[in-house]
Amino acid sequence: MGKCRAYIESQGSVKVLKNTSFYPSVAFSRQAGAGGLVVARLLVDYLEEHRKRTEPAWTLFDRNLVHQILEDHDLPRSIEKFYPEDVRSELESTVEEMLGLHPSTATMVEQTSKTIIKLANKGHAVLVGRGANIITHGLNNMIHVRLVAPLDFRLKHIKQFYSLSTSEGLAYINQADRARARYVKRYFSRNIEDPLQYDLVINTATIGFEAAAGLIATAVAALEAGQGRAG
Repeated sequence: MGKCRAYIESQGSVKVLKNTSFYPSVAFSRQAGAGGLVVARLLVDYLEEHRKRTEPAWTLFDRNLVHQILEDHDLPRSIEKFYPEDVRSELESTVEEMLGLHPSTATMVEQTSKTIIKLANKGHAVLVGRGANIITHGLNNMIHVRLVAPLDFRLKHIKQFYSLSTSEGLAYINQADRARARYVKRYFSRNIEDPLQYDLVINTATIGFEAAAGLIATAVAALEAGQGRAG
């Protein structure tokens, strides 16, 4: 993991590669049930509605991010299942690597990071999860967002979104939150709950999904008007 972390840390010096225009991107971190996908989709819809037709389309990268990673690195779709937003068992992963089922864990995280940086640099990308906030911290065209909400709100949303029972919803939230925290801790040595990693920490239970998307869109517009992050 030392090699992997060194690669991520080296990205702190990466700057947006400008051509003739400046295009922002957004990276989301989210508690399970806080509405990450809903807010991201609302944001993309809003930004698409207001973008100039001469600009590239805004695109959401969530579950389809793995497909992009496999395409970028010329990897077979059969190994998609080995790219979860979690820490894989070291023994299990080592055996799978020895059998040639997938690249090393460090290689997979590095491939993920390279694809995220590429998409973020191009601009008009909305990236959800997989440490995107940390990976892109050195890019000056980024808005970094964390969505949170009380457990009762998140449970209600998860039950409706996935048609789950109360016990199933609680199990999903616990599993997803722990998996995402493990992923960020193991591969990036960061605490996913640290608010200083984000430009916006939004309680979706307080302001709602649409207002959250509006807040982020306002931040995107301000970033674009200033042509990059200050400092």
